[in-house]
Amino acid sequence: MIDPYGAGEPSMSPSRHFRCERLLWTALCGALATTAFADQAETRPNPPSPPGGSPQASAVRPGPPPPISGPAKAAAPAGGWWDDVFAEPEVTLGDVLAAPELFRGRIVRFSVQFARTTKPVDVYHTAYTPDRWLNVVAWPDEAVLQDSAAYRQEHAFFFLSRDHAEAPAVAEAPQYARFALRARVVEVLKGAPWIEVLSATPLAGRMTEAALLRLVKAAKLQEHRRFEAAADELGLADDAGLPTSVRLRLLRDRAACLGAAKRFHEAAAALKDALALKSDEPGLAADYAAMHARVRGRKLPTDEAERPASVVDAKGADSRPRPASRPVR
Repeated sequence: MIDPYGAGEPSMSPSRHFRCERLLWTALCGALATTAFADQAETRPNPPSPPGGSPQASAVRPGPPPPISGPAKAAAPAGGWWDDVFAEPEVTLGDVLAAPELFRGRIVRFSVQFARTTKPVDVYHTAYTPDRWLNVVAWPDEAVLQDSAAYRQEHAFFFLSRDHAEAPAVAEAPQYARFALRARVVEVLKGAPWIEVLSATPLAGRMTEAALLRLVKAAKLQEHRRFEAAADELGLADDAGLPTSVRLRLLRDRAACLGAAKRFHEAAAALKDALALKSDEPGLAADYAAMHARVRGRKLPTDEAERPASVVDAKGADSRPRPASRPVR
């Protein structure tokens, strides 16, 4: 084919022309890539050659490609439901008894008051056999034992292996001894949690039979509004060996009874003793301040040495007003 504009030279077909352009473009890109790689190799420092090494060991090797820049990686989420899966929460035995299904299979920590040991009653449906396990009966540490309903609500499904190092101390513990337990809620049968004791640490302070009897008597006297007699019984029940929670409740009850009997100085003293036990007890500081204000407002003396001189007249007779005498029955 003769090109009329090519001065008689043969022209190239369009397909052959396209193939030639593609080959030229491929060759040009390859040459540019080779030149760029050679420039990069010249600027990179060569690593030192090991002593006695071969020339191939010291040859330039291409390094890893640079990281591709992109958006910053988001931080891992925190505070999910899985955070406390393996935690051992500190709860009360009352919490476990109220919702045992929530604690099934979990290890928890709480405190109890020891009642007694017994034998498992259902040995045919459990692995806790009497020859291998010690069955412990206990009250919640927060139980108010002078309340008859709380006294009867003891939990009888604690199991401690007889091979455990702390088993003898638990078996020989006196009644009302307190222990901090680390335990696993193994199963819930008929609404009651069966608890395997993993450790039992003795706690300071325990209720005594004498103190409990006086607390029960004081509660009965308060029901009959005999506040002064109830305050005296509570004073006799007070003992430094009682648990702190029991003494706090005792002192606050005694202060209330003394206040009802208008013995305000003694009521303020009882609240002051309670503050010495636990100064951050909710409402205790306010109760003491209110009682102290009543004492200062009425200016009631506590003994003969604190009586003001104006109480006794010149003749030596007591000039204070006397209450009206009660009729003789």
